[in-house]
Amino acid sequence: KSLKLRRKKQLELNKKKQYEGKYLKTAKDLLKKYSGTIHKFLEIAERKVSVIDDYGDECWEELPREINNCLKKIAFKEKVRFWIEDGNFCWSSKRFPFLEKELALLFRSYHKKQAKNFSGKNSVNVGIMTGVEFETHIAKVLREKGYDVVGTPATGDQGADLIAKINGKIIVIQAKRYLGTVGNKAVQEVVGALNYYGGTEGWVITNSLFTPSAKALAQKNSIKLIDGITLKNSVFL
Repeated sequence: KSLKLRRKKQLELNKKKQYEGKYLKTAKDLLKKYSGTIHKFLEIAERKVSVIDDYGDECWEELPREINNCLKKIAFKEKVRFWIEDGNFCWSSKRFPFLEKELALLFRSYHKKQAKNFSGKNSVNVGIMTGVEFETHIAKVLREKGYDVVGTPATGDQGADLIAKINGKIIVIQAKRYLGTVGNKAVQEVVGALNYYGGTEGWVITNSLFTPSAKALAQKNSIKLIDGITLKNSVFL
């Protein structure tokens, strides 16, 4: 009996390993197939998770939401249906049971790398950052200086990327990671966002430079412009 029991347990264990191996491979194949979607997910999740809440903690509760959003994108492309719970679309783990876990592990590795890369000002190379990474970096620099910083929605941001608060001031910020010079449009967006967000100050921060017309428009509307040289020297705060 003991031999039969051991054989039964071993058989169950082998089946479990085969099951896990099959679907883990499927999950990794999907991550590779939709690498562009995954990269976007990592950027968006990093932006949301890295926001510091009123308790001084990162917003890790945003991660499951963004994982679910990413899964919905993949499911749509794979023609896999979601089921609905409490009015929300949810991922059916029966089709790809390891994909959700793999996304969580992938993000934690990405988040750890981002924290390491951007932890010291001297080691930061904003020139190789994406727009979202640049925005996240600016938010972290401001928080280190004592600002309370939140990101605006990824879509429908009304002309602002970040809202920073300190000493009663509400600062509406556009973060522009550009290869060329930044023109009037960025200044105009901040001017419009000031009223929408109830801001007391408007900033445009870039790794690059501003055009003469952008500088003139900013001066006319009392918008603070922070270029790449000022940013590098960290003298804008």
